Amino acid sequence: MNIEDLTLKQIREIQSIGLQKESTQNNLDTKYIGQKVIVRTYSAGVHFGVLNERHGKEVELNYAIRL
Repeated sequence: MNIEDLTLKQIREIQSIGLQKESTQNNLDTKYIGQKVIVRTYSAGVHFGVLNERHGKEVELNYAIRL
């Protein structure tokens, strides 16, 4: 597929795929707010706590303990 040959309809379809993924991620974020979660990090270990908020790859946990 040559990017120069894309039609306007194909471009809109590609845009909608990105929007659907973002919408699904936002739904997951709100689904787990206030829930008990386990978070595995690259360098800080594994933590258990109540999810307060999430911004990208960063989360804020209440009542957190390191496992």
